[in-house]
Amino acid sequence: MNSKAPSAVNLRTPSQKSVSINGAELHYFEWPGAGAPILMAHGTGFHARCWDAVVSLLGDARVIAVEHRGHGRSSKTPPYDWGTLGADMAGVVETLDLREVTGVGHSLGAHVMIQAASAYTARFRNLLAIDPILCTP
Repeated sequence: MNSKAPSAVNLRTPSQKSVSINGAELHYFEWPGAGAPILMAHGTGFHARCWDAVVSLLGDARVIAVEHRGHGRSSKTPPYDWGTLGADMAGVVETLDLREVTGVGHSLGAHVMIQAASAYTARFRNLLAIDPILCTP
């Protein structure tokens, strides 16, 4: 049996911010840090703070976790189709003038992150799509 205590996790506190994109008020949390930004998108029914445990393992990286419209603290402004949510994420990238982005998304979040990266290929460096929901157009 391992008697070593687990190492302390990084418990940085994010700032809560919002931005108006495509007629919706989108909330996001930002952990300031060094280097190119890591942009995170949650799956259906979740919110941005579901990434806290992951962020705690990323050292002093700059991390931005967005809440999709209809989720968390973001406005409950229809439509909620995935094309709109993808356009919202692309709008976040543009409005915050993000560059060299590492996009991370789970399920729906992976889908919209892929849409955002497709819209702004020059602004993305990497994508991590976890359980992406991909369908033919």
